[in-house]
Amino acid sequence: MWSLLQYSEEETDGSAIEGQGDKSGNLNVRVGTVNKRGQVKPGSKWVYAYFLVSGGSLHFYIRKEDNDPKASIILKNATLNKTVECRPFKHCFSITTATLEILVSAQGAEEWSSWTSALEAAASKLPTGDKVAKLNLKERAKRSVIAKTTTSKMGKRAIKSKAPPQMTELINALKTLVQRETGSSRKANDMENNVLRVGVKMYFLVVDGKLEPRQVLLADQPLRQALKVFGGCRDHVSAVRFSGRITLKKDLLETRLEEVAMLVRQAGEHLTESLQPYVRPANIQRINDTVAYFGNPEVLMRVLLDETYEPDLDVLMLAAKHYAQFHFYEEDIAPMARRLTMAL
Repeated sequence: MWSLLQYSEEETDGSAIEGQGDKSGNLNVRVGTVNKRGQVKPGSKWVYAYFLVSGGSLHFYIRKEDNDPKASIILKNATLNKTVECRPFKHCFSITTATLEILVSAQGAEEWSSWTSALEAAASKLPTGDKVAKLNLKERAKRSVIAKTTTSKMGKRAIKSKAPPQMTELINALKTLVQRETGSSRKANDMENNVLRVGVKMYFLVVDGKLEPRQVLLADQPLRQALKVFGGCRDHVSAVRFSGRITLKKDLLETRLEEVAMLVRQAGEHLTESLQPYVRPANIQRINDTVAYFGNPEVLMRVLLDETYEPDLDVLMLAAKHYAQFHFYEEDIAPMARRLTMAL
C-alpha cells in the first residue's frame, strides 16, 4: 500500500506473517486528535508507517526497524469508518478512538478491502500486547538482512548456486554485454542487481503464497521469444558479414528489432503487474529502466552492426540457446523458490 511516500523492498509486503500477526504491512496515514467533545483536529501531513494487526490489536511504527510501536489500539474500543473522504486520494478508511483518528489511504480497492476486512475480523479477537508487537520485529529484521544480502557478493553467490545454471549463464552474458556497450561496470552491476532483486522478491512471494507460480512464468515466454528473434537478427548480420555476397536487409532488421523491443516490454509489463502491490515505486522504475535498455532497438542495432561485439554476442547466443533448451514448469517453481530463499 502506498500513495505519497515510498518504502524499500526490504520491507514486508502487506501480507500476513505466519504465527505472528493477522496482517502486516505499510500504510499511508494521517493522524489527528480527538477532543473531549468528539471533534477531530486532523493531522497536518501524511506519513508512511508500518502496521501490524495481531489478535484484537493494531500496532503501528514510524519506521519498520523500530522495536516499540508508536501506538497500539484495541480494536474493539475503536470505530472503523470505511466511507471517509481524503481528497485528492481514494480508497480511504479511518480508525477512531476516544483520542485519535487515523486516516488511511489505500493503493486501490482490493487493498482497501483486504485491510478493512482484516480490521473488522480483528475487532472480535482478544487484544495483544507489546510482546507480540515486538515479536514481529524479528521477521522484519530478517527480511531486511536478506534483501541487503541479495546484492552482496556472498548473496549473489548463494543465489546463483541455487538458481538454474541456464538462468545465471544468461544473466552473466547480458551483464558482460551491458558493461561493454555502456563502458560502465557500475551500470552492468546495477542491471544484475535489479534482475536478482526481482527474482528473489518473486520467489519470496511464492513461498509466502502471495504469488502463483503461473505469475512467475508470465514473463518467461515473451523473453524466450525475444531471444529467438534477436538470434535470427544476429544470424542475418553474421551471414552478411562473412559471406560477402548477401545484402544487409536493414529495413527488415529494424522491423525485427522492434519486435524484440515489444516482446521485452511485454515481459516487463508482466513483471510489474505481478509485483506492483508488493514493491515500492522506485523498484518498479528499476524494472522499467532495465526493460527500456534491453528493449531499445537503437542499442540492439548498434550492438549487432559493430564487429567488435562478435565475441560477446557469441557468448550471449550460446546462453540463449541453453536457456531455450531449459523449461520452467509451474510445479517446479515453488520448490525452486524454497531452495533459493533457504540459501539466503
